[in-house]
Order: sequence, then structure tokens, then C-alpha cells
Amino acid sequence: MVTVLTTMGLYGSFLGLKIRQGQGSYVDAFSLGETARELHPKMMGAAALLFVIGGQGGLVLNTYFDNETLGSTHAVFAYASLGALLVQASLPLTFPLWSGAR
Repeated sequence: MVTVLTTMGLYGSFLGLKIRQGQGSYVDAFSLGETARELHPKMMGAAALLFVIGGQGGLVLNTYFDNETLGSTHAVFAYASLGALLVQASLPLTFPLWSGAR
């Protein structure tokens, strides 16, 4: 699951970078004929959906085995992932302040 989510997130971020660089019509072998502008929201939405489904599965599994919920490896991974998403989402706020961030 980690491999799938990481791959989807990285490829979706790459497509977002291509859109940001003005290459929204970018097409490669992995996009199956869709442009970056078309595929980026689908890829990131699917990654978010799989992340939520995986998190729910981890919570149910921890409850079933009577493990501590917020101290589990699922929770630690969720904190780290949400932190990384927060950093990535806040990057556009730095664009007006620092031209090197683009």
C-alpha cells in the first residue's frame, strides 16, 4: 500500500509540476494518452481516496486486536503523511516571497 500511494503521489506531483511549468498538454507513456492537466486531479484524488481507505482499515484492525489507536504504526504513518501533504500544500504560499521556490 505504501508503494502504491508513494508512486501515485510522486507521479501526481510530477504532473502538477508540468502543469505549473506551463506544459499542461504533456503526455508520456504512463499517462495512457491523457494530458497532465486531465490526469493530475484524477491521480491525486485516487491517492487521497486510497490513503483514507487504508487508514480506516488500519483503525479497524487495531480496534480488533485491542491495540492503542494513536500510538500505532498506522497512526504514526498517517501523521507523517499528513505533515508531508501539509508542507506540499503550503509551498505555493512561498512563491510570492521567494522566486526560487518555483
